[in-house]
Amino acid sequence: MAHAKILVVDDLAGMRTALCQALGKLGFESVTACADGIQALDHLKTNEVTLVISDWQMEPMDGLALLREVRGDARLKALPFILVSGEATPALRERANAAGASLVLGKPFGPEALRAALAGLSYLGVLSPE
Repeated sequence: MAHAKILVVDDLAGMRTALCQALGKLGFESVTACADGIQALDHLKTNEVTLVISDWQMEPMDGLALLREVRGDARLKALPFILVSGEATPALRERANAAGASLVLGKPFGPEALRAALAGLSYLGVLSPE
């Protein structure tokens, strides 16, 4: 299996750090972090990424806008994309699914929820740590 290259996008430094550490504990070694959707788009233009995990509410570009940009790019449109939100209501989940989210993960979540989310995407064959 390919080595996963995960991009974490969150405007809160503490959340970026916590998520990167959690991914590291799950065995993922190639994790990059960006502070907002604009930085993430720049990263995606020049780097190979196999999964994006993005916070929903960020400025100046939120996670939903980032997802729409990714889905609109022919090179990235099939990229697995997890949206994370503290307000993962059914209406927000519906909007995320309509925009092409692979999964919506509600905050707060622990390592087991993250492991389960990634296992749910493992059928893609690129999410193995090794």
